[in-house]
Amino acid sequence: MRKLLWKTRQKPGQYFRLIKVACERGSLLELHTHDFPEFFWIEMGECLHRVNDTEQKLPQGSLVFIRPKDAHQLCAIGRRRFTMINMEIAPAVHADLIRRFPREYGVKFPCNTQLPVSETLSKDQNSSLGHLLLDHAASQPTRLNLEHILLGILRVLEKSSPGDFPPGTPDWLRNACLLSREPEILRNGVQGLAKTCGKCQEYVSRSFRHHLDMSPSDWITRCRMDHAERSLRMTDDGILEIALRCGYQSLAQFYKVFRARYEMTPRQYRISGWK
Repeated sequence: MRKLLWKTRQKPGQYFRLIKVACERGSLLELHTHDFPEFFWIEMGECLHRVNDTEQKLPQGSLVFIRPKDAHQLCAIGRRRFTMINMEIAPAVHADLIRRFPREYGVKFPCNTQLPVSETLSKDQNSSLGHLLLDHAASQPTRLNLEHILLGILRVLEKSSPGDFPPGTPDWLRNACLLSREPEILRNGVQGLAKTCGKCQEYVSRSFRHHLDMSPSDWITRCRMDHAERSLRMTDDGILEIALRCGYQSLAQFYKVFRARYEMTPRQYRISGWK
């Protein structure tokens, strides 16, 4: 089996290698292992991933974190083309990031599992990751840029937190929830959320209760209060302006809902931030 070594892959002072490759048949590389970590993202198409004596089918949007010593190989399915972006990571920086961010970065490279961590990204996450990697396509392979990319990936993954989206939540629902945090959606409430989903309101309601254990109205209220809290804390916008932006035509109703969430009025909350 071929073993790839960091010292033969990189020049002194280089901390990462970011490339995009396409495969239409066969394999990109023979079964191999390495002494450095890497990640790869299936940008388009799908492929087979042979890793540690297991074969996985990876759909478009798969993001896989390969550990040092994982033995793996990517293969096309028949003659179906796939493209991927791969990034090799300097071992020293990798070890440092595990030490500094064990819960965010370290968990992506567990030591005690047979298979590496693999995540299938939502449409919104795929778009964000694509922009991130494109922005760094011409970056110098410095340590600063490496950390920028890796921490940026963690931020993309953080957009879909387990608390908001339990396993099995369909992509259309995840995407709608993320988009519904924008003021233009909040103003239109449940109807705006259903329109964002592209599905009838009754089906959206059933899906929310099944996957998120709440109604669409509960979700919209939560997003409205999150937006109001941030606006009170980070802007000097008037309280009436914030209420209208969140979709409340009645200031009294806005105060009632805000007090139920934060146990104080919007005005008291804003003043408390300076104490």
